[in-house]
Amino acid sequence: MSKYINYDLNFKDLLYYDPSSKSCLRWKEEKRSGRNYSIIHVEKDSEAGNLVFDKNGNPLYIDIRIGKTTFKAQRIVWLLHDNLLNENEVIDHLDGNPHNNLISNLQSKSYAENSRNRKKASNNTTGHTGICWNKTKTSEGYRSRFNNLSGNRISKFFTLGTYKTKENALEAAIKWRNEQLQELNKNGANYTERHGK
Repeated sequence: MSKYINYDLNFKDLLYYDPSSKSCLRWKEEKRSGRNYSIIHVEKDSEAGNLVFDKNGNPLYIDIRIGKTTFKAQRIVWLLHDNLLNENEVIDHLDGNPHNNLISNLQSKSYAENSRNRKKASNNTTGHTGICWNKTKTSEGYRSRFNNLSGNRISKFFTLGTYKTKENALEAAIKWRNEQLQELNKNGANYTERHGK
């Protein structure tokens, strides 16, 4: 049985929600350091968090550092609105922008549900999510994969021996995966328009 995450601190004592901030969070009080705490290093009402990007400049997330611990901004925003978060859940950005922490853009989902709204990975080599080039000792072709509603990985191999050309094998692999996802959506999988784009 899963349980809800219980943090040792109350975020409402430290931060407040403000959509005009880049992270949607601001500090409630100033933070001081140095001898006799004479140096103000965080102003009251200043924006909280650091925007994090990947090596290509794409947004990844926003970090909020409290003491020696780093938290994801979207989790704090979610909790500030008196929402609970199960330990088996993540906060999904519905529009796919991990820097958009507006409460209307956030939703708690299981890891599997979250992956169904995920865009194409930056290291994807085929240009199609769930499809990779596969070469064995006896054959080569495209392997098409997805996870079913139980979380089990299902795959099918589209070999050059059967489809003759790489283009035909890739086309068949794409078609098969799309058909499987459509069937899963009929059963409540909720793959979104953004998935794999």
